[in-house]
Amino acid sequence: MCEELLREAEEMAKSHEVLANPIRVLVLAALIALGGEGAWSDIKRALERVYGSINPNTLAFHLRKLIENGLVDKVILEEPRYVVKRAPNNLQDLAERLKSVLRR
Repeated sequence: MCEELLREAEEMAKSHEVLANPIRVLVLAALIALGGEGAWSDIKRALERVYGSINPNTLAFHLRKLIENGLVDKVILEEPRYVVKRAPNNLQDLAERLKSVLRR
């Protein structure tokens, strides 16, 4: 039983390794605070209130990592404008898996 739980925990940690960076967690928090979606500039402004000045390239890098890992979706409005939306299904999946582990 313990080995199974440890394997499940390790698998969850690997699949959500992207959240090991505080900027990425703050991006998700900013999206939640913005109602689930926001323009790049809105996210940058929200982060700078908490984190201080943030390099645009740094924010772009971390947003790209979140998009690549399916935690946020990029929605093109019209080039070059876009918004990013929190992808609730992936976080819901993580929450359900955690509940399953805790029930055992």
